[in-house]
Parts: sequence; C-alpha cells; structure tokens
Amino acid sequence: MRSAAGVRYPVAVFLGAFLLFQVQPMLGKAILPWFGGGSVVWTTCMLFFQLLLLGGYLYAHLLTGRVSPKLQAAVCLGLALLSLAFLPIGVSTSWRPQGAQDPTWNILVLLGASAGLPYLLVASASPLLQRWFTLERSAVSPYRLYAVSNLGSLMGLLTYPFLLEPLVGLRAQHILWSAGYLLFLGVAGWCAWGVFRNARNDAAPIPTPTKPTPTADAPPATTRLLWLTLSAWGSVLLLATTSRITQDVAPIPFLWVLPLSLYLISFVICFDSERWYDRRVWTPALYVLSLTSGFLLLRGPYVDLLVQVAVYAMTMFAGCMVCHGELARLKPDPRRLTSFYLTVAAGGAAGGLWVTLIAPLVFRDYWEFHLGILGTFVLLAWSLFRAQGVRSRRQWAAASIGVVLIGILLGSHLQQTRVNLIAGERSFYGVLKVYEVDRETPYWGRQLFHGGLEHGAQLLAGDRRTQPTSYYGPHSGMALAIEAMRETRSREDNGGLRIGAVGLGVGTVSAYARSGDSIRYYEIDPEVVRLSESHFSFRRDSEATEELVLGDARVSLERELADGNPQAFDLLVLDAFASDAVPLHLLTREAFEVYWRHLARDGIIAVHVSAIHLDLEPVVRGLARLADKQSVRIINVRDRDAAVKWSDWVLVTGNRTFLDRKDVAQAASRWSFRPRAAVVWTDDHSNLLPLLRRAKE
Repeated sequence: MRSAAGVRYPVAVFLGAFLLFQVQPMLGKAILPWFGGGSVVWTTCMLFFQLLLLGGYLYAHLLTGRVSPKLQAAVCLGLALLSLAFLPIGVSTSWRPQGAQDPTWNILVLLGASAGLPYLLVASASPLLQRWFTLERSAVSPYRLYAVSNLGSLMGLLTYPFLLEPLVGLRAQHILWSAGYLLFLGVAGWCAWGVFRNARNDAAPIPTPTKPTPTADAPPATTRLLWLTLSAWGSVLLLATTSRITQDVAPIPFLWVLPLSLYLISFVICFDSERWYDRRVWTPALYVLSLTSGFLLLRGPYVDLLVQVAVYAMTMFAGCMVCHGELARLKPDPRRLTSFYLTVAAGGAAGGLWVTLIAPLVFRDYWEFHLGILGTFVLLAWSLFRAQGVRSRRQWAAASIGVVLIGILLGSHLQQTRVNLIAGERSFYGVLKVYEVDRETPYWGRQLFHGGLEHGAQLLAGDRRTQPTSYYGPHSGMALAIEAMRETRSREDNGGLRIGAVGLGVGTVSAYARSGDSIRYYEIDPEVVRLSESHFSFRRDSEATEELVLGDARVSLERELADGNPQAFDLLVLDAFASDAVPLHLLTREAFEVYWRHLARDGIIAVHVSAIHLDLEPVVRGLARLADKQSVRIINVRDRDAAVKWSDWVLVTGNRTFLDRKDVAQAASRWSFRPRAAVVWTDDHSNLLPLLRRAKE
C-alpha cells in the first residue's frame, strides 16, 4: 500500500482539482442566460465556489485535526455515498427568476442545490489527501501535491472552453462530469481504504514527522494575518480583472478561464519551488504592467481589445505572483498544513465577498481593479518590511514609492470619470452614470453611460427635447423600420404600431411613437428605469401607450408565450448591451425562435450591432438564414449637431414589401463580411473569437 501511495495520491488530487475547476464554467454558463448574461453572474458564481472551497478546507482541517485516521476514512466514505444523490449534476429550470430582484442569493442557493455536496468533497480533496499522504510517507514533503492540485485545476479550466464546450452540449457535459466524479470517488476511496487499513485502532494518534523542524511551532498572529491578506488580495485581483475584461465584450467561459488560469499558474509556480519567485524580477514587472494598465484605463474602452485583455491579465498575473510568492515564503511546517490551507481558502473567500457583496454597496463605480493593483504594492511593502537585510529594505522603499505613483495614476482615472457627472448608481447589472454636458450651448444635453460607453442621450435646449438622438437618429435602421411599418399600417387602416423594445436605455424609442401606438419595454435593471425617468423625458413626452416589463427580456418573453400571450409586435427592437458587451443569450437560435413567435406576420426585428470590439453582423445574418428570412444592414453616420452617433443596425424580416422599398434599397449598406461567413450561435455554443475586430472611435 505504501509503495502505491506515490501514484494514487497524486492521481486522486489531480482528479479532484480537475473536476473542481471544470464544473465552475459549466454551471456558470448554464445559469448565465437566466440572470441577464452580465459579467457579475460569473463573479457571483466564483463567490459560491470560493465559499464552498473554504467549507471543504474547514471540513478537512477539523476532520484531520480531531478524528482518528480510521474514523476519518469512514466519514469520507459515508459522505461520498450521500453525494451520489446529486448525480448527475445540473440546474433545474424551477430556479429561473421571475422578476427583477437582486439575484445574488438566488444564484448562491441554486448552485448549492445543484452541486453542493459533490463540490464540497472535491474541494476538500487537496488538503485532506495531502494530510493522509503524510501519514503514509512522513519523510516526503506534501507541498508538491499542492502544485499537482493547481495543475489539475488548470487543466480542468483549459479543457472546458477549448475542448468540452465546443464539442458537447450542456446536458452531456453534466453527464461526463458526473462520470468523472465517480472515477474520482473510486481513486479517493482507494486512498481512504489505505488509511483505514494502516490505522491500528480508532484511538491511535495522528503520526507526526520524527524530526521536528524549527518552523513546527505555531506561527505568530501577524504571520497568519499576512497569510489571510495575501490570499484575499490575489482573489480580489482575479475577480476585479475578470470584471474588467468581460464588461466590454461578453461574459463567456474563455474570458472567465483566462484570468483564473493565470491565477492558478501563479500558485503552481510559487509552490513548486521557492526559486521560481524572485522579487528582483516580479517587483519591476508589477511596476511596468501596473503603469501600463493605468494608462489604458485613462484611454477608455476604445483601445484594441486584445491589447486590453493582454495587459490587464498580465498585470493580474504579476500581482498574483507577488501575493502567492510572498505567501509561499511563509508556508509552515507540514504539521500545520491544513491550518495554512484553511487560512488561504478563507482569504480567497474574503476577497470574493469583498468584490461581489461589499464593493457594490460601498462604491458607485468599478474601483476594485484600481484597489487591487494599489493594495498589492501595499502588501509587498508590508511583507518586505518584516524581512531582514539591506536588500529587503531597498525593495521596501521601491514598493512604497510604487504605492504613491500607482495611486496618483489610478486616482487620475477616477477623477476623469467624475467630470460633468450629475448622477450615478451601481447595481447587480453594472454601473450607470448620467452626465450633463455643454450647458448654455445649443448642444446642452444629458447622456446615460453603462460602464464606459454611452447608452442614450437627450438634448435639453429649446424644442430639441423630443428629437431622437444617439444610435436612434432619423436615418438609423430602427427609424427606417418604424416609418415603413407605419405607412403599411396606415394603408391597412389597422391603427397604431405595436413596438417591443428589449433594453430601455433612456427611452429614445418613445420619440418615434404617436398617439395610438403602444410600446412594451423589457428592462432587467430597475436602476435604468429610475434614471431614465428622473433625468430624461422621452417617455413622459410620448403620446403612446407604454408598458414596462422588469426582468430578463428572454425569460419574460418565454413566460408570456407559456401563458398564451404572444405580443404580435410590428417591430421588435433588440438593443440590450451592457457597456459594450452583448448578452449572448439574446442572440442565439433559441432566442430568435422566441422572437419570431412574438412577431406579427410581416413584422421586423431591428438588431443594434454597433459594438466596438465585436462584429455581430454574421450572427444576425446567420440567424435570419436559419429562419428563412432576409436581412439588410443600415449604417447611420455621425451627426454632432443632431447629437446622433454612428450606428449599425441589421433589420431581419420576411416582409418582401418592406425589403423592396426604394428607401430601404438606397439606405442599405454592404456587409462587412463574406456571404458564407454567417454563423449561428446556440445556447450551448457561441464562439466570439472569429468576430473580434479592431477598435475604432
């Protein structure tokens, strides 16, 4: 049994870590469409995983510290049998939200009900199996198994977006994961059986290494506090960077996996050998990358996406190398192993709680990334201050200067975002800001920003308040569709238009409505509703009948169909961006099947595709072809005098009369891609990489 320990323990640790991190993007992807498709859904999922990781480490710590090895094995085998009741894992549609309430707790509870006990057991595998390993091979350091654990985690993450997600649907993914979990239970049960057989009796004390080491004494409270803080700050960097790079594109598994993989790689490197973390290398790297990130923040969202992702991700990696490198320098004697891992897990959970629950209550904007960078320099200075020697004092001085320089740069960006700001709110769905510009001029107006991009504007000077602006100018694709449908309905004497709008913004669609029209807005964020009503007057000035449905648009539309209430829209406007990111679940085959059922026979779907970093036209055209419909692209050029922005719309319809109109033919623009390049997204698969394009002002 002892001779096999060098094989079964690494295999069990690797399998547990692989499953632990592969299930994270799998479950996150499954519930993403239910809660608006925003990046914060993933950070909330990460909080759940961190809390259960802490629970697993606490379970391992208490079990190995207070129970005999024989009883430890028996308890683990019993819980393994109970966990089979959760298989196959998956999320039930009964957990779908029914309104616009903050979904944080709903996400945490549904994940617990879906995979709670299996996840808890794989989370406890690394510290528990490492402790059992020391019982059988006390002369061998178990910390290499920690590197094996992080390597397994990394492999679990990377295989999901590049192998599992493109090839297998969600249901099959859940079954495959459940099969892997059964394999893990088999190998871990083999380890438990070895512990059970080797234990002489239930009262036998837990063996300790024969040679005490100088670090075997309990570490001081300041060291434990540094363990906790360094681990927490690595978690803050991870989640803040993930939010940073997903809010301007889309919260997809690949962009979740990239920072999390780098985070795990830093653990693998730092805990494999002390020689890999050299302060002389990583402190300057952190300096350079932090300054570069600060300058990118000042430039705004128009910097090329690949540059942003690369710089922000590498800044996070350098910060995590510093945090985890300093943490590895402080690791205790193996007899304190589970206590150390428990503290590290507690720090990770504390960082998750800070980013997910506390920061949105404390901050009106996304300041976590700024504080993550700044705090890393503070922790480095603290760790160096505790060290001895002339070199450490010089490095401490350099880190202290870094705190000042980086603080000034990041503070400049925060100050830049507050110029002309008159209102701002932060909710589960993102940061909203209202700016008032050009007062006392003909261009006096207000703008609503979601994240770093404008999502609607209104002119306030004189009689210009009812003038449609921004992406909804009088020559936009949406305006063309409304006017064409109005002429059709006037000839048919069918009364006013029935318009559906996915995404409220500032309510600019209402500027086109007339008496007898009806507009049904679908909006997920109550704060958007509040700000649009308190600072913009498009809806108040409209003569149309208006309805507002709070909650995710797709969920609401599906519920209306289930209730036998199709809306028969003449025009359905899709403009539901979060910053520059498109909620993918609104542009899939399944979503458009819902839209067609809500559309009048000759109705039009107007899709706003003016994204900076993504060329969404191939997706919309592919969905049109799939439904045997036609599509036309309408580009509206910028007009500063009218406060109209450059916009790109794709109109999809089976209405030949509309498509044959002279004004439609004259306004139509060329497609920006080859005819055969049209793609179709589904709820199971959506590949954004081929659609990336260079940023443009």
